[in-house]
Amino acid sequence: MKCSFLCVLSLLLLLLTPPVIRADNRLQTVTLQLKWTHAFQFAGYYTALEKGYYREAGLDVRIVEGQPGSNPADAVLRGEAQYGIGNTCLLLRRSQGQPVVVLGVIFQHSPMVILARKTGPTQSIHDLAGKRLMLEPETDELTAYLNKEGLKDKVTLVEHRFDMQPLLDGSVDAMAAFVYDEPHQLEHVDFAYALFNPRSAGIDFYGDNLFTTEAEIRQHPRRAEAFRAASLRGWQYAMAHPEEIIHLILAKYPTRQDRGALLHEARQMKELMQPDLIEVGYMHPGRWRHIADTYAELGMLPGDFRLEGFLYQPDPFFRYDLLLRWSAGILVVLTVSVWLMIRFSRIARKARQSEQRHRLLADNVTDVIWTLDLEGRFTYVSPSVKKLRGYTPEEVMRGTLLDTLTPESATVAKQKLIEFRKEVRSGSALRLFRGELEQPCKGGGTVWTEVNCAPLVGADGTVVGIVGVTRDISERKRMEAELRRLATTDPLTGAYNRRFLYEKATQELERSRRFKQPLSFLLVDIDWFKRINDAHGHDIGDEVLKTMSRACMGLLRSIDLFSRLGGEEFGILLVNTGREGGHVFAERLRHHLEQLEVACPGGPIRFTVSIGLAVSDDTVGTVNDLIKQADLALYVAKANGRNRVESAGSCRRSPQPAGTSLSAVAHLIWDDLMCCGQPTIDEQHRRLFALANQLLDTPWPGENGQLPDVAPVEAFLAEITAHFHDEESLLRTAGYQEVSEHAKLHLTLVNQARALLEQCRNGSLLPGDLSRFIVQDLMHNHMLRDDTRFYPLFANPPAHAANTSDHPPVHPADSRA
Repeated sequence: MKCSFLCVLSLLLLLLTPPVIRADNRLQTVTLQLKWTHAFQFAGYYTALEKGYYREAGLDVRIVEGQPGSNPADAVLRGEAQYGIGNTCLLLRRSQGQPVVVLGVIFQHSPMVILARKTGPTQSIHDLAGKRLMLEPETDELTAYLNKEGLKDKVTLVEHRFDMQPLLDGSVDAMAAFVYDEPHQLEHVDFAYALFNPRSAGIDFYGDNLFTTEAEIRQHPRRAEAFRAASLRGWQYAMAHPEEIIHLILAKYPTRQDRGALLHEARQMKELMQPDLIEVGYMHPGRWRHIADTYAELGMLPGDFRLEGFLYQPDPFFRYDLLLRWSAGILVVLTVSVWLMIRFSRIARKARQSEQRHRLLADNVTDVIWTLDLEGRFTYVSPSVKKLRGYTPEEVMRGTLLDTLTPESATVAKQKLIEFRKEVRSGSALRLFRGELEQPCKGGGTVWTEVNCAPLVGADGTVVGIVGVTRDISERKRMEAELRRLATTDPLTGAYNRRFLYEKATQELERSRRFKQPLSFLLVDIDWFKRINDAHGHDIGDEVLKTMSRACMGLLRSIDLFSRLGGEEFGILLVNTGREGGHVFAERLRHHLEQLEVACPGGPIRFTVSIGLAVSDDTVGTVNDLIKQADLALYVAKANGRNRVESAGSCRRSPQPAGTSLSAVAHLIWDDLMCCGQPTIDEQHRRLFALANQLLDTPWPGENGQLPDVAPVEAFLAEITAHFHDEESLLRTAGYQEVSEHAKLHLTLVNQARALLEQCRNGSLLPGDLSRFIVQDLMHNHMLRDDTRFYPLFANPPAHAANTSDHPPVHPADSRA
């Protein structure tokens, strides 16, 4: 029985095998009409000609360059060319009775877009209402785009001049363009433009369709099939070797583009063609049906239009020379079919039952179950996709895997699919994929999903595709986002918190060094905030903080960072912004904030801010350095009367009369409660307080062009450097675990003080300003705050610690309060 079956099957294969086509010694001459001038857009056809693929197929092909205003469909229908390149408007011609037939699709996504003059950051396609749009013939998909957006009768259409000059000089407001060509040219002349893609409205059409006529296929079926195969072979080579083909185009096909433009065009076309995932020339009848339905919905095509005869099917026509063999084959097929029905009826029945069970399971689970072939095309999608994304399984299956994902997720999926196909071809171990992907929904918006994939193995053990399960994880992503928000933002104001600022500022500081781009930091402090709290209560104080935060975030760009550092102090990181730009923004912010009013039971109140500006330069090594420089500038702004902006490195306190001391501003008072319990350290602290007060009492000269004597400051720095050394030795002896970090802090403070001292020597900073740094940063911030961390080591915790974080021990007033 088995032997008989094999004999019958052998006979069947013999009868049904088509005869080998003999090559004709004479080449058949045909003409290909391009739709535009020579460019990489037609690289596959140049390649097929120059590599001899057409000659191997028995064809002598003449490629005719398109001209502005010419139409390939007209040339083919008049018989001037046998083949041409056209848009999806071929559907409209077919509906009008013109016998055009599409042989294959080159672009899976049409390159046609609309370019408009840039008018603002929120510009949309609807801003074209009442404007002039330069549109070329045979761009019906753009017409469909305008119709779908409700702009059919609201745009003034102007005949396309096939030149960008009307857009550049303002003669028109927008123009039809190819996404890989005109935008690149506009960028080279620094012209700001807005790009509108029909895909954003769901109009995702094929582009650059290779077509012919019914007469050509009927009279020369083998020639049509050979031309198609050779052309697609040329495209496969061209996309795999773009540099080589660009050299060929420049050498043999006169073009207005240079090498750089051709390279850009090749890269853009790869995204439109997706040759790594989809076979060049592939077209799906369901996708064409969708295109026809879109035209029909917009009244551009009859609703009952049929695709039969419009899409090419290889060898679709009957050959009389095969009649005898096909007739015999039919008899053999009938015989074998009866035998197979008897042999496998029971197996088929069981398979149907199994399939029904699996289909019932797939159709009723919440997760979406789907399968793909190795080209990335869907072969099955469970009905649950409608609940997840709003699309029916049929709508999803019209596209590819990448069509179901956002651009960012599509990039990830594309790379994984390429890797999977390589593993299948090489026979290596296949890796499972599990990841999170974002998918667009039919009603707008997106949904986050978790995708688990595995190889789909056929009955013969070979891998035939991918099976996957998609699960909605929107709630999980929402919770993760909420946790991130809580971990990175201040709950009262909604601003980022200090920890997040340090993290992002460190990254931006490193980036600014690597790319040599400026970075500015603003330290913003609300003036007399304690008075607001005392006079109106903490609820009103909180409203002031929230009002200020909303105003700041409203003025900042998306790339900038706004953070609450604590209390009434905020930090702003300005990316790609130098000192001048930072100062301009700070002044604008200061002026804007002083105009705001906060509602209060006793009537609205206003507030002002003082701002310190620091810019990253060679003196800034860390984020702490940047913040300390801004803090010094803020100190000067406060000392100069508040409600002002000062910049680190260029700030000066208001000049004082010659012979005036600083003791009128502040004076340090030592209290034994400040002792840590270590005699040497306490004694040195007392001495340093006395020396600091001497600096405050020193009469500095006015701004008379004479450089002041900085000897008192140098003496103080020498004294405090020696103290730091003694303190570190005593802490090591006592076993203080954080002594290394404490020593680094000492070094940073001394280096910063010496840098300011050098500015005093060259006259760019007044000694009085350096004295303030010593009092504020060295004495108050360090000795009465940082040093308290080691006080418990000597069994004498600081009694004043609860007060020193907000108010330094100065009299009669805090110059930073």
